[in-house]
Amino acid sequence: MKRCDALTICALVLLIAGGLIHGLASHRWIANTAVEQAVRRLSAVPRTIGDWQSEELHLSDAELTIGGIAGYIKREYTHAQTGARVTLLLVAGEPGPISLHPPTVCFSGRGFHVYGHEAGCGIPYAEGEDDARRHLLRYADFTNPADVDPSMVRVYWAWTPDGCWQSPDLPRLTFAGESSLYKMYVSELWVPEPGVREDTGTARLFLETALPEITRALTGNGVSADDSSSPMPSPGVVQSRQTSNMRLASSASSGEPSCCLTN
Repeated sequence: MKRCDALTICALVLLIAGGLIHGLASHRWIANTAVEQAVRRLSAVPRTIGDWQSEELHLSDAELTIGGIAGYIKREYTHAQTGARVTLLLVAGEPGPISLHPPTVCFSGRGFHVYGHEAGCGIPYAEGEDDARRHLLRYADFTNPADVDPSMVRVYWAWTPDGCWQSPDLPRLTFAGESSLYKMYVSELWVPEPGVREDTGTARLFLETALPEITRALTGNGVSADDSSSPMPSPGVVQSRQTSNMRLASSASSGEPSCCLTN
């Protein structure tokens, strides 16, 4: 009888300890200040970067909740000289949910298939810098077999907790020990021509110009994350999943699927 009581007490202690550890790790009772700082820094990402000018887009309440997104910016950047357009989505939050659902998962849930294979690429830390230091991104082309439109969507994606963008095979394990995490999608539309299987390179050119600026903003050079008096971003630029009341912006104007965060 005493042995059974001892085993029961041990089981209860382990259960309670496990719950406490999980609660502390997931910030169930205490706000994660690192995530709050990460969200604040999103507002420092420039709306104009070189010749690229932007307009704001929005995610739906459902996407914010399912994706575990604490804050985000979604913008369409247009090149002032050429008219080329790309879409940028930056999200911030806890590493667990933010590390999930790359485009190869979420676009498939909207009927899009990967055309060919995903691949990797390196973007210099600074525009014009040599190959010594590079951010490592992945990209893939997506097409919808049910759509008569021949356009494809090329998406580049990566994660960072510290300003060094990475695209590991197992992001959830890679970033498990971090206190906050960013995820980035940059996408463009392109139409294959006979005998040409490569896109126009618009998104790549945008990244080479914009990624150094984006990274500087997210690492604290734009908004001081340590300054508690720094104002939170204005509505429509960065929305928390608790306060968002924006409807899903239509993607019909650009022809791209809305950037879903659920499979």
